Amino acid sequence: MRTVPTRLLELMADRKIVPFIGSGFSIPSGIPSWLSVVTGLVNNFAPEGKQHLIAELSTLVDKPDVAEILDSITPTEFATKEYLMEQIDSPKYRPSEYHDYLMDLHCDTIVTTNWDTLIETAARDHHHSCHVIYRDSDVAQYDPDREMQLMKIHGTILDHDSLIYRKSQYDKMWDKRPLLFDLLSTLMATKSLLFLGYGFGDPNIMEIIYKLKDRLGKPRREHYALVFNRNSLTRAWQDLGVSVIEAPSFDPSNVDGGVGVLEFLHELSGRSRGIAVTNLERAKLINQELRRLIKRIPPKPVLCMRGSLGWLSNPIPVSGDPVYGDESQDAEERKMTELVCEFFDSTPQARMKCILHLNTQPLLNRGYKQQHLLRRLQTFREMLAKYGSAIEIANDTVPSNLNHMFFDSQCSLLGFKKSEGVGIDRTVLVRNRAVVRAECQIFDEDFDAIKASNKILASEKGIDVHQANWLSLYIQTVLEEQISKLTEIAGLTEPRRTNVKKAGKRRGTTLPGGALLLSFALEFASRKHAEFGQTREDGVTPYNIHIFRIVERLRSVGQVEDYETLAAAALHDVVEDCNVPLESISETFGQTIASIVAELSKTPEQTSEEYLAQIKAAGTKAKVIKLADRWDNVVDLRTFHHERFGEFSSIEYLGWSKLVLEACEEVNPMLAVCLKNEIDQGLRDYGMM
Repeated sequence: MRTVPTRLLELMADRKIVPFIGSGFSIPSGIPSWLSVVTGLVNNFAPEGKQHLIAELSTLVDKPDVAEILDSITPTEFATKEYLMEQIDSPKYRPSEYHDYLMDLHCDTIVTTNWDTLIETAARDHHHSCHVIYRDSDVAQYDPDREMQLMKIHGTILDHDSLIYRKSQYDKMWDKRPLLFDLLSTLMATKSLLFLGYGFGDPNIMEIIYKLKDRLGKPRREHYALVFNRNSLTRAWQDLGVSVIEAPSFDPSNVDGGVGVLEFLHELSGRSRGIAVTNLERAKLINQELRRLIKRIPPKPVLCMRGSLGWLSNPIPVSGDPVYGDESQDAEERKMTELVCEFFDSTPQARMKCILHLNTQPLLNRGYKQQHLLRRLQTFREMLAKYGSAIEIANDTVPSNLNHMFFDSQCSLLGFKKSEGVGIDRTVLVRNRAVVRAECQIFDEDFDAIKASNKILASEKGIDVHQANWLSLYIQTVLEEQISKLTEIAGLTEPRRTNVKKAGKRRGTTLPGGALLLSFALEFASRKHAEFGQTREDGVTPYNIHIFRIVERLRSVGQVEDYETLAAAALHDVVEDCNVPLESISETFGQTIASIVAELSKTPEQTSEEYLAQIKAAGTKAKVIKLADRWDNVVDLRTFHHERFGEFSSIEYLGWSKLVLEACEEVNPMLAVCLKNEIDQGLRDYGMM
């Protein structure tokens, strides 16, 4: 049953939600509730004649003012903080499933009244950078564009002097921390707060909200609170204009009883990582994100994509003659192109960058009809004529096996093409801002490299590459060549097919043997890594991106055009990581490629020293691939600030990378320089140079 309001889901997708976390998130990890902490303090420190306070506590189970009890007893500050340390600061407490879901929301800012470090630990576990703010002096470093911001408004257990726990302290806290209060006020005025885990005696949460309301007046933003069984805070939330979402089964001290909240968080987090398993779902997902981008059009917005013909080529549907298999698919694909037009029309600053494979032969091999591709190319030409000054295209000569789209660095959408037939097999939407930005950076690097190779091809076609518009002239030339080619063969019912023995028992095709071999290798490796559910070290990026980047680095930087080497690069991890037998590689792709993959594969029994010796003894092709592989890994390590990479700490991995560089650098100086620069910068990041 859907429990999350549609409006809340929209705000979540628009990055307008700030979770406000209470003790209910910490209790499942074993940390005692606030009421338990106060009870323990009374038991341990109440003076003679004050034992009746224990009975009073039992009447305050669901109320936020239990902290007033602490003003009635007089333990020393030292004794109180020692007791709190014993109760809260322990390595035995680990983040729970609640924290995992919180990380999946990928929110820029989180606010909490908790002292513990469970959220920070969860951030590290999920490879997120986390900037903690609990003093006025921290506010100047608030920057949600850089990393996750965690505001701990009652202090942190790592700084005992920062802890707020007495009623008398709450009354004065904002006078002592005015900048912190200003930041919290700004968040409430500009974002939507989502209160989670309150109702377990969290101290004075209502006083915080009343204080904010006094400053801001009537709430101008929607705010939400998840409550359970209509607890005593429910009416107070409603009086403050906070929308209440009921989770009747919520009891974080009981795993089964917390199902309602976990379902709520699961549904909410689903908007940060969407999956489409059909081609129509994929098109609808893309259109949803295009509408979202157009609605909030940011300054200088940019759409980026990697694929074949993409967004610019979806023609007006023709009844009875669908391009994409059925008319509902055609309508959704056309809406995509119309939304791109709306994107361009929304602001003069709108831009698009594309890495496309403009050769239509691979699309013919997948089942597209010649007349349909002609319609797509003609639509493409019309879009360039209308919006060409806002569009920059680099033509990748290697067939594209994926669609990768970026919506102004806010989210990315990755889809893998079907091995046979029209359309995309599976699509994943990612909103993790750090991952998307890293992917955008890699896209820009690839774009520049492919653009440089296009310059050579443009010159060969007689285009003056000293003209400012040489790239657009080159793209128009390639486009017209493809239109002419399709026009010539449009009378054929089927393209001629030839068998390519190098690709083993694969189907025939008209593609050149070498390019087909690489295409099959990329398809094979992508499928195997996906079947094993592999991701990169950040836990989010699909592993397939790694192999596509290696092939592109080999081609664009290493100047490698040998298709056997490129195919082996695509397959370099399938034996080691996906349990694919070398015999299968040999049977499908030939013994030469299998031998290269064997030289690159580390067995479970091998030590790191033994594997390094294997690389030193490997052939030239394996060493070239290893340089590109290690370069991409070190780029990932630096981009995401990984504490570990595989079995090594980051510093250890950089050290081993230097040894790999020494073993392989002579085979390709260009790749070696790139790897060396990344290693050196990584060592500087860690203060080792």
